[in-house]
Amino acid sequence: MSLSDWRLVRALAGILLMGCSTYAFQPVPPGEAGGWNAVNSELLSTQTMQYLRGENFIGACETSRLTCLLDLDTRLHVTEKRMIALYLAELSYDAGRREKPGSEAFARYHASAIFYASAFLFNEKLKPAAEPFDPAFRTAVDVYNASLGSLMRHEKSVRRPFKKQTIVYPLLRGEMQVLLDPGDLAYMPDSFLGVGVASDYSASGFQNHQRQYGIGAPLILFLKGNDVDRRMNPYRFIAGLDQTYAATAVLVNLQPCSKDSSQTFCADLAVVDPLKRDTVESGKRKLPLEIDLTLPLTGVVAQLEEKAGFFSRLDGDVIDQERGLYMIGPYDPSKTPVIMIHGLASSPMVWFPMINELLSDPVIRSRYQFWVYWYPSSSPILFSNLHFRTTMKDVHRRFGFKSTILVGHSMGGLLARLAVQNSRTTEWLHAADIKQEEFDAVEPRIQTGMRALLDFEPLPFVSRTIYIATPHRGSTLATGFSGYSGRCVMSVPGQIVEASSTLYKAFQDKKNVLDRLKTEGDGVSNLSPSSLLFRVMPPEKGQSVPFHSIIGNRRLTDLDWLTDSVVTYKSAHIDGAVSEKLIDSDHSVEEHIEAFLEVRRILKEMAPK
Repeated sequence: MSLSDWRLVRALAGILLMGCSTYAFQPVPPGEAGGWNAVNSELLSTQTMQYLRGENFIGACETSRLTCLLDLDTRLHVTEKRMIALYLAELSYDAGRREKPGSEAFARYHASAIFYASAFLFNEKLKPAAEPFDPAFRTAVDVYNASLGSLMRHEKSVRRPFKKQTIVYPLLRGEMQVLLDPGDLAYMPDSFLGVGVASDYSASGFQNHQRQYGIGAPLILFLKGNDVDRRMNPYRFIAGLDQTYAATAVLVNLQPCSKDSSQTFCADLAVVDPLKRDTVESGKRKLPLEIDLTLPLTGVVAQLEEKAGFFSRLDGDVIDQERGLYMIGPYDPSKTPVIMIHGLASSPMVWFPMINELLSDPVIRSRYQFWVYWYPSSSPILFSNLHFRTTMKDVHRRFGFKSTILVGHSMGGLLARLAVQNSRTTEWLHAADIKQEEFDAVEPRIQTGMRALLDFEPLPFVSRTIYIATPHRGSTLATGFSGYSGRCVMSVPGQIVEASSTLYKAFQDKKNVLDRLKTEGDGVSNLSPSSLLFRVMPPEKGQSVPFHSIIGNRRLTDLDWLTDSVVTYKSAHIDGAVSEKLIDSDHSVEEHIEAFLEVRRILKEMAPK
C-alpha cells in the first residue's frame, strides 16, 4: 500500500471516529470530586498537576525529578510567584517518600518540602499574599506537617540523640541549619528511638479522637521504665505499664542565617508539650499547633485494658499488687491535680473516656492534670481509706501541690468523702458496742492498728470533692442474695484477711462484738445501709470543703423513687451541695457524656481566671 493510500485510510478513520465520545459530563461519586494531594493519596494535587501540564513539565518531571525541581526553584527566584513554592513543596514531598528514611536523599527532599511549604505559608516577598481560604493553603500545611513527620522518622533511622543540638539538612540548593530544642518537655527520651510519629499509629475505642488542626507534626514519646525507675518514680507508671506521652514538633523562624547568605538558612525545631501550650510563635505570628492527645492516651489504656480484665478486678491479691496513685502525664507544678477514684469491682479504665473529653478543652488542660487511684474494692473501706490517705500524704510531700480535687464514683465517692471528714476511735467503739475497758485490754499493737484505721482528720490540701452515683447511705443491693453473690466472687487481699483475723482474735471472747466486726470484713458488706460505716460516718457529718453531686436515675418521676438501679436518690443526695446534677443513666454515670460535661463545667468554674 502506497503512502497516499495510508493517508486516505487515516482520513477515513478520523471521519468515522468523530462520532465517538471524546468529552464527557457526568456526576462524580461522593468523595471522588478532588481535594487530594501527595500527602493523602498517591496523586499530586489538582493545582500542581494543572501547572505541570500547562507548562509542559510532565515529561521533564517524570524523566528527572531533581532537574524538574531545580528548574522550578529557578522560576521561583525569578518570578517570586507564591504558587510555585507550593508546587515545589508537593513535588519534593512526593520525591522524598520514594526514598529510604535513613538516606540523605530522604532528608534532602523532605527538608526541601518543609522549606518551600514554609515559603508559601509565611514568605511575605512572594506574590500574591497567601489566602487561608485557598485550598492550596491547606495543601501547603499538609505537606509541611507530613514532611516534618518524615524528618522525625529520618532522625529515628539514624539514631540521633534526643537533645538540644544543631542539625544540618541539605536542601535542593544550599542547606538548612536547624536548632533542635526539646526543652519544653518534662520527659525526654535518650534518642529518637523513643519517639514515634503519631500518623504512624491508629487508635480506636474512644468516642472522640481529640485533635487540634494546625502546624507541626504530632509525636508520641515512649517511656519504658525499669524496676529502679519505678521505685524512684512510684506515681509515674500506671501499674508498671509503658507510658506514652504527647508532643508536637514544629519548625519555625525559618530565614537566611545572615544577610550575605543566599543558600544557608537557619530555623528552630521546637518539640512542644501540647498539654502546656497549643500555639507557637514564629516571627510575629502566633500559630496553632497540630495536636493529637487521644493516640498517646490510647497507648496506655490499651495496655491497662489487658491488665485490668473483669476477673482480675475481683481478685483482691492481684489488684493489691497494682494498688496506688498514678499520673496520666509527667507532673506539672503549675496545674492542680484531679484525682479520680473508681468504684466497686472496677478499675481506672472507667475514667479514661472522661479524661479524653476533658483534655479537649484548652482551659481544662492548661489548669489541671489528671491522676487515677487504683485499689482492691473488695477490701474493707476503712483499709482502703487508710491506704488512700497515706498515699495522698506521700504524693503531697513529694510534689508540694497547693490543692487537689477528688472525683469519686460509687465506692470511690465514699473514699473521697472520708478524705474530707474527721473520725475518732471512740465513735467506732461505741457503734460496735465495744466498751473502753475492752479496747484497753487488747494488745497495744492491736490498739495502734485500730487507731490508724479509725482516727483521721480531713486532708488539708483537698479543696473540693465531686461525688458521682455515690451511696452515701448505702445500697440495699449489698444485702441479701446480691450482697452474698458479690462476697462470693470477690476476694479480699490476703494481707487484709490476715490483719482482720488478728483483730477478730483480740475480741474472740466477746461474741456480740466479734459478730459485729465480721459483718464489716469486706467492701461489699460495708455498703449495706446498716453497716458501721454509715452509722459513724453519715453524709450529714461535716465536710471540710465544698462538694458537688452527680446522680444517675432511670425513672424521672417522684424523687422518692429515683434510682440508678444500684443507688437511690435518697442515698446519693446530700444537703448543702454546691450543685446537684440528675442524669438519665444507670449506675455507670461516670461513663455518660452528661457527666463529662458536668465535671468540665465544675472544673472550669473553679479554674483561676
